Amino acid sequence: MNWFESFMGVCHCLPKRMSWLNLGRTLLAGNNVGSHTRQVVSSALDCRCCLRQAVAHLFRRCRLATRVATNRENEPILVPYDEARGAIADGDLLLFRGRGLIATAGRGVHGHAAKAAWWDDDLFCLEFRAFRGGRAVLLSHLVERWPGRIDVFETNPQGRWLGYDSAEATRYMRRLTGLEYGWFNVLRVALAHAPVVRWFCSTASDDAPAGERPPFCSQAVVMAERIGGGVDPVPWLADRHTEPADLARSAFYRYRFTLVP
Repeated sequence: MNWFESFMGVCHCLPKRMSWLNLGRTLLAGNNVGSHTRQVVSSALDCRCCLRQAVAHLFRRCRLATRVATNRENEPILVPYDEARGAIADGDLLLFRGRGLIATAGRGVHGHAAKAAWWDDDLFCLEFRAFRGGRAVLLSHLVERWPGRIDVFETNPQGRWLGYDSAEATRYMRRLTGLEYGWFNVLRVALAHAPVVRWFCSTASDDAPAGERPPFCSQAVVMAERIGGGVDPVPWLADRHTEPADLARSAFYRYRFTLVP
């Protein structure tokens, strides 16, 4: 008889309404239980070592599963660019790991955001870069310059947002190229995290004043998704306050892999 059968035998033989306080006393004294029940209890006690080992093994398995899940979530999946190129869709989100102004003052490890765009057989990166403004650059050149730092996120995974127009979102982002970089908005985002200053700064959710000043990287991306694609990936946060880390946590995107040469 193994420990599980012994335990189940005890459960079936005991009175249904027996309290936990009297359970141990009854088993030890032998009151209200027959000889068969005492035999079952004795067998269960003999198997207590097996029970202890089974519980310890189960605990180790749960702890290992938790550690593996954590590693899968935090560690990047490195994929060579030549293999990943065909799996990158038009309009996918590109998040750059780094310690720039936004990442240092912001809420995550990503300091830059952009969108992938296909032109014929060439894969471009549409971005707003500091000191350069809106531009389109071959993604392969950026991977060689920053290996292991460009994360690819699938946009609108499984088509959950039925009204989303990926082509229009990419077209809107493409039409922003040539504009100046939005230094005013990015400095305002950085100051919102500064000590003391953030006490007097409020986070807005109104997107109406979006066109007053040129955007910065993640602001341009969320504007393209909202105005061009018809879906706001961070609905309760204004475009001018959206950081790359906010896009990384949005359900509208799903991490796929990180590019290496």
